[in-house]
Amino acid sequence: MSQEIEITFYPIKISGRVPKGITILEAAQRFGVDIEGPCGGMGRCGKDLVQIRVNKTLDTVLACKTAVETDLEVIIPSNEKKTLKIVEGFYAEGDRKRNISPSVRKEVIHNGKDLFSTHVFVNDALVTIEKGDTKSEIYGIALDIGTTTLVASLVNLYTGEVLNSSSTLNPLVYYGHDVMSRIKYSVSNKDGLLRMHREIVSAINILIRRLAAESGVSAENIYQVMAAGNTTMQHIFLNKEIKELGEYPYKAETLDAVFLPAKELGVGIPEFAMVTTFPSISAYVGGDIVSGLVAIHRLMMDGETDLSIPSFFSEGKEIPALFLDIGTNGEMVLLLNDRMVATSTAAGPCFEGMTISSGMRASEGAIEHVRLGEKFATVHPHQDLPPTPFSPSLRGTGGRMQGNNEYSPPLAGGVRGGDELSQLCFDVIGGGKPCGICGSGLLDAVSELLRIGMINARGRLQSPDNETNGTRQTATKSSFSGFNSISNLSGSNVIPHLSSTNLIPPNKGGEGGCKDAFTNEKSLHTDTIQYKKNLFEKGGKRYFRLTDTVSISQEDIRQVQLAKAAIRSGIEILLAVCNIKPEELKTVIIAGAFGYHLKEESLFRTGFLPELKEARLLYVGNSSLEGAVRMLLNKELISKAVHIAKTTQVLELSQIPEFESVFVREMHFSTH
Repeated sequence: MSQEIEITFYPIKISGRVPKGITILEAAQRFGVDIEGPCGGMGRCGKDLVQIRVNKTLDTVLACKTAVETDLEVIIPSNEKKTLKIVEGFYAEGDRKRNISPSVRKEVIHNGKDLFSTHVFVNDALVTIEKGDTKSEIYGIALDIGTTTLVASLVNLYTGEVLNSSSTLNPLVYYGHDVMSRIKYSVSNKDGLLRMHREIVSAINILIRRLAAESGVSAENIYQVMAAGNTTMQHIFLNKEIKELGEYPYKAETLDAVFLPAKELGVGIPEFAMVTTFPSISAYVGGDIVSGLVAIHRLMMDGETDLSIPSFFSEGKEIPALFLDIGTNGEMVLLLNDRMVATSTAAGPCFEGMTISSGMRASEGAIEHVRLGEKFATVHPHQDLPPTPFSPSLRGTGGRMQGNNEYSPPLAGGVRGGDELSQLCFDVIGGGKPCGICGSGLLDAVSELLRIGMINARGRLQSPDNETNGTRQTATKSSFSGFNSISNLSGSNVIPHLSSTNLIPPNKGGEGGCKDAFTNEKSLHTDTIQYKKNLFEKGGKRYFRLTDTVSISQEDIRQVQLAKAAIRSGIEILLAVCNIKPEELKTVIIAGAFGYHLKEESLFRTGFLPELKEARLLYVGNSSLEGAVRMLLNKELISKAVHIAKTTQVLELSQIPEFESVFVREMHFSTH
């Protein structure tokens, strides 16, 4: 039997015993303690530096490289427990209170005199009898199992209210930032799948305990978990084999909705409580997308209607529509009058703050928006406010507060002058000193560097020594007329092998724009020279300094290019094979917590989206979590989710010969 060591984490004062010899990072993962380790435990990023106290001696070490050999205290370099920024949904308060019909219900039985008991039913089957009247004490957990982040909401199934939400780093990032790395780990390591299953369940249990404790709710009164994630993450959660998900033809053990008692999975709620996962569309278009489609269907309709196509949207007024979930994976669904067609592409973890030199998740201290060399006349895309001048202001809470002028956009951590030209402005979540940069801040920074000419069309950051000529590189619009269109796909859910008669010419793509999304592109030469002082080289690598501690590297820009190319290529090919031109889109729905915080101008300037002209852009936040909340509250939506999963057609980008050439072209930026 292995020797156990006592370890205590400060300032959060979490302690326990762990096997001797495991690393501090592994010990932290066991207790749900968040220690950043974006390099996956390789010892390269230096972001998991902690202080340890052994025999009254204090030392600074890397958590991923330091073994626990004797009793010790670990001091995490922060003075408070950080809370990740969570998007809790996109519907007005009270909207969920209509049509509450959960799978769990209670009946109060009068036993004579003043004695009562409460019968608990799950799917109309009696599962337990509770003492007293507990009718109003009935709760569920909505769960978004993200590749990088786990997010959970505690939902009152009696009132429809979301009581609290919380999130944590997905512990499986230790085994790789993408699903393929985790699939490989499960194949190459004995009990690898079981280990990952246990770790993700443990993290979910920590979230459940935290939510229950903070809301004054007993975990014994949580009767259901509704979980949504990509196909691989749902399989790991269910402890189902994932080997074939990593091998062509990419088969899942199941694409169906799964219903299991909590006891079988080890989820820390009553043994009889039901754990449900969403049905998936394919091996790489998962339950999180189905959940998102469940969530958005009422967003574009006046009332409750059936989810089936073509009545998915009210009389087709908002379609063709593109649903785009931007995260570690980039899934997209094209909604047409008679069908839905889905595809997915690997965007990578850079927008989750991973694999970035100064990257961090969207938590307190993260730079979430950046602007260079201009007064701020751009309104946050999620606020319908006129772009009028405003006075300097700070936002110090991390919430959606406005500045001290009636029409000020939300601010945090940077001063925006009314008529003054600010050299470098940024918003920091929480309003304090910036500790790093999250995904939306990274995209903003790249967009701004493009605007002032500091980055060229190939993504190359200027050298600190070279003079700039201030010349903008232009590019021709991409043409996708070479694709064969697909007009009748009713015979199969998987779109057959496609090949165009003419390869798409490898000219520069990346043109983007929607109405007048961004303007004021003048004085590039002056701005570029002004910011040359922010350029520096270290270890043979180029950087652009945002603050004394936060910089953007050339490799960070490459990560953005890879993500942009993956998503843009997927969009262009999906539209082309369905014979839809970008300008014909009437609605683009951008989902995901990362997508919710993006600025419209950054999306278009970097070329994530094609030219949309009159399309309506909707930012809906964490639609996967929202769909899970709605499913908890209305059991009838389960059949709707199954219908979506079974009827949505799938475009396999890996089977498109033109994908590689489109991807290579879309690695370029537009510099117009």
